[in-house]
Amino acid sequence: MKTFLPLTLGLAAVFASFPAPQANANSGEPKFDLIVVAEQANPKAPPPMPDPDHPVYYTAADAGYIEAGSPIAGEKPPTAEAVGQALRVTLAAQNYQPAPDGSAPAQLLIYHWGVIRRDFIAIEPPFRVQPNLHARISLVATKKMAERIEDFIVGRKSAVGLGRSFPPPGLLAPRLQDVLSIAEDPRYFVIVSAYDYAAVSRHEPRLLWRVKLSARDVSGAMYEILPALIRGGGPFLGRHVEEPQYLKAPRRPAVAPGEPDLPATAGQPPEGFVRDLAQREHAAFSGEPVADPANNSAAAAATGDPGSPALPPALAQRITTYQREKLSLQETLAARIKGQNPGAETRQAIDTFNAENAGRIAALSKAREAIRDELSRLAAANAGTASGKSLDVLLQEYAIGVQELQPPAAP
Repeated sequence: MKTFLPLTLGLAAVFASFPAPQANANSGEPKFDLIVVAEQANPKAPPPMPDPDHPVYYTAADAGYIEAGSPIAGEKPPTAEAVGQALRVTLAAQNYQPAPDGSAPAQLLIYHWGVIRRDFIAIEPPFRVQPNLHARISLVATKKMAERIEDFIVGRKSAVGLGRSFPPPGLLAPRLQDVLSIAEDPRYFVIVSAYDYAAVSRHEPRLLWRVKLSARDVSGAMYEILPALIRGGGPFLGRHVEEPQYLKAPRRPAVAPGEPDLPATAGQPPEGFVRDLAQREHAAFSGEPVADPANNSAAAAATGDPGSPALPPALAQRITTYQREKLSLQETLAARIKGQNPGAETRQAIDTFNAENAGRIAALSKAREAIRDELSRLAAANAGTASGKSLDVLLQEYAIGVQELQPPAAP
């Protein structure tokens, strides 16, 4: 039987731990709860922050409306023009200006907007987090927090799949438990990603910063809340905060009286590349699988690992083949031990599986060694660059090997 009192107290503590925004002291104006996740790709070398004397020039691309998860009839999203206008006005207030005609902007902004809910018909993959859940967690958590939450989920699923009991809830910090609970709610959102324009012009998706703004779908009408999200999150554009910010934001008209009707920006960089980058972001933010993520660095940027260089095509293909074969073995093992009694019966099933598939497992281990060696050479060649961290993540993955196909160690 579930109890909601501890969760309610936990969320109250989370919201109480962050200060209310300073703007708009009119307490009588209707407000709603806003969550802001603002991260720079490289906080140790952040991009220049604009000021009135030194604006940052940009060009923007609207990647479109997203309705992710199980659909609900009756949603009334704002028009693309209303979202774009709210973003332009908010950017101007933070000293981001459209690039003048004939001038190259410093940043390319790609923005997405819409609603995400749980996908009740999605199939849960073994040993992985379902993409819809990944998108919902990533919307309300920083990258580090999301990784810790998903490690916990995968560990719990693996333990159950291998006949073990669930890890105790205390293994996930209370604040992370609260974030995971928040991710269960349907949420309206706006996500703005800023890329280095010069790098994008060279077909290099170098992410500079990303801001994710969201509110529960019961906060108000979508056509009203989405522009209000942009306004409420404006002070965080381009900035980096270590944890999500929980704020109160005013509900206002899409365009306040007296505000200028700012024109849309022009001067897009290479159209095909930007379209591909926006599509991969769209898939990641909506919880859709990204096909062959190792084959294009745009996928790494879309899923929060900016700066990773495009892998050599032969290596990317080997990684894709390895991942597919590994997943096939994992799914076969999960089906084999499903319904087995924990303990000796499950271990016997695993031993039998390993014996029957010894050749495939050995070939998979050999492929892993070859991938790890080539990744090591690639990491050495990119030492000291922003790509090093992303390559380190890949190296860690291929250092683990296929241990999850083996029986777990005795407690």
